[in-house]
Amino acid sequence: MLGAMWDAIFSYADELKERKEFEKLEAVKEVERLLIQAFDDTEACKARVRMKPRNALEEVVISIPGIEVFRDPTDKQIFYEMDGRHYDKPVEVLKELINYRQNGRKQAMRIVKDEAFRYIKNAVKLLRVNTLDEEKSKTVIRKDRPDQTE
Repeated sequence: MLGAMWDAIFSYADELKERKEFEKLEAVKEVERLLIQAFDDTEACKARVRMKPRNALEEVVISIPGIEVFRDPTDKQIFYEMDGRHYDKPVEVLKELINYRQNGRKQAMRIVKDEAFRYIKNAVKLLRVNTLDEEKSKTVIRKDRPDQTE
């Protein structure tokens, strides 16, 4: 979501540069500066939490390497961070990990399939079926066609 917001701002700034609307461009740059400041302030204030899990799901999520638990200073809510991404609930972290695993499995299957097709293609090229005896096939196939004027 945040990435989409940044992309929209940068796209709008590029559009303003092309149209040479520098007054609006300055306003966009000011919005960008404010967003960066708000992000930096939030990142500086978040506090890492050592929490005791309330249920089995939280226990599993907390035990995963790379998952960090923080308390948001503005609303005192606990949130989870994994690879720089923010998750409000432990179930969101697990869903993301499952999606990551499934996408990895699909990519691995794509790679295996591509390698198999590449192998078959190279094997067929090596056979050079039409030039096995260094001459063209002499087989002629003729098929009588029924009269098409009927």
